[in-house]
Amino acid sequence: MYSEERKLFDYLMCCRILQGDYGPFRPQIPVTVPLWLGIAMKKRSKCRIQPPDWMSVERLSEVLEMEREAPREFQPLPFHYVEIAKLLLDNAREDFENNYMVQSLLEDIKDVRWDKVEKAKKYFCHGSQ
Repeated sequence: MYSEERKLFDYLMCCRILQGDYGPFRPQIPVTVPLWLGIAMKKRSKCRIQPPDWMSVERLSEVLEMEREAPREFQPLPFHYVEIAKLLLDNAREDFENNYMVQSLLEDIKDVRWDKVEKAKKYFCHGSQ
């Protein structure tokens, strides 16, 4: 598992009362759990995942716009944002508003960043000739 899977996110637990290292969980009370646990519970239909703020359409749109405006900088996103987003969208797509737009914006950001890397690579390999 990725180290980012251990990061904590908020999840709205819709389950009977459970206990353990991360419990007790109570129905309709948001709790913070590691990503791996939230996904495991989601697969068992025991919770609804509350997407992280950085995965909102508004925030991703801002990031994409700033990425395009700053050709030599990457805008702040979690270090493993691609992997986190893939895990969340693959396992909790229905918990996202506008999930297709979120996925599209993430792809656009990844493409803009890849283009920046390619341009920098050409610059450093061929110099500023």
